[in-house]
Amino acid sequence: MAFATIEVFHENRTPIVIWGAIHPDITRRGYAEVTRVAPTAEQETAVGARWVVREMRLRRWAVVHDTTTYGNFTRDAFVGTARGLGAEILSTDGINVGDRDFGALLTRLRGLNPDGVFFGGVVTEGALFKAQMARARLEAAFFSISGIFDDRFIEVATPQAAEGTLAIKPGVPLERIATGRRFIEDYRAAGYREPYGAYGPYAYDATNILLEALRQVGPDRARLVDAIRNIRYRGLLGEVTFDREGQTRLVAVTRYVVQDGKWTVWEDSEYAKGKRKVR
Repeated sequence: MAFATIEVFHENRTPIVIWGAIHPDITRRGYAEVTRVAPTAEQETAVGARWVVREMRLRRWAVVHDTTTYGNFTRDAFVGTARGLGAEILSTDGINVGDRDFGALLTRLRGLNPDGVFFGGVVTEGALFKAQMARARLEAAFFSISGIFDDRFIEVATPQAAEGTLAIKPGVPLERIATGRRFIEDYRAAGYREPYGAYGPYAYDATNILLEALRQVGPDRARLVDAIRNIRYRGLLGEVTFDREGQTRLVAVTRYVVQDGKWTVWEDSEYAKGKRKVR
C-alpha cells in the first residue's frame, strides 16, 4: 500500500511517515514528503544473512517466497546478500498466498539436502510450510525476516513444529529498555486485544513524529514536510533522524529463535549456548 501511494503524497505535497512497509525503493525516489522510521528489507536481511551464513556457517540454501512484491524483494535481498557472503543458492521457488499444501515442493527440497530454507513471506504460509517441513522430515534450518515474527506463527505451526525457527525483527526487545516497558504497560492498560506485532513500536514512533511536527509548525504541508525530514526525535526505540532520502538512520535488528513455544532472543537461548541445534 505504501509503495503504491507515495506518488499521490508527493504530487499533493503531503507528508507521510512510513512505519511498516520495507521495500527499499520507497525512499529511493528522493521525495521530500516520504520518510520511513523502519529499516528496509535490505538492511534487515543483511543482518540476518550475516548471522545464518557467516556466524552459523549454513552455506547451502533453498529459497521459498510468496509471489507478492514483499516476497519477491525479500527473496532478492537474501539471495544477493547470501551469495555475497559465499553461500550457495540451491533453488528458488515461488508460492501463492493462500497455498496450503507444500508436499511436492518439500519432497524436492529434501532431495537437495540444504543447510537452511529461507522463507520470504508472512505468517500463515510460513507457519504451514514450517509445520509441513517437520512432517516431511526436511532437516534444515528455517530462517525468515520480520514477516513471520508473530505469536500466531507458533500457534499455526504448533509449538513443536515451530521449534528452532530463526527470525530477525527490527528494533530492540521492548522489555529491555525503560521506554519499551512503559509502552508495553500502557498498551495492556488500554485493553487492546490484538498484539502490537513487529511493527507496532514503529507505528507508535511514526505517529508521535507527526504530532511533534504539527506541534512545531502547525498544519502547513510544506512546513510539515521540512520539519519531519529535519526532526531529531527521541522515540520509543532511540533517537530518530532521517538521511537525505528520508530513510531512518536508526537501524537496530534483533535475532530470535523459537524455543519452547516462545520467541526467544537468540543470545539468551539454549541454541546460542550450543545446548540445542536448529537442524
